[in-house]
Amino acid sequence: MNNIVILGAGTGGTLAANLLSHKLDLKEWTITIIDKADEHHYQPGYIFIPFKLYGYENRSDIARPITGPLPMNAKFVKAEIQRIDHKNKQVETSEGFSSTSM
Repeated sequence: MNNIVILGAGTGGTLAANLLSHKLDLKEWTITIIDKADEHHYQPGYIFIPFKLYGYENRSDIARPITGPLPMNAKFVKAEIQRIDHKNKQVETSEGFSSTSM
């Protein structure tokens, strides 16, 4: 089994995970996303909250659980990244997660 590890569940990480989950044969690949955050923030919404524009009135209008926009067939690990070993293709985190990607 091949494993793709995506570091960060921001816009780029979320887009990459979603695109890869549709393009790869998930019988041969696993996708793991690592991020230290609990929530995904729609950052452009912050400018609208003070003016209550476009339906953005409260923090709850822009903050969602981070797993919401991620593909359901991807594994999410909530942890801080401690070490990236490029040579051995490993990532170590505060939660002990260590993965070798192919």
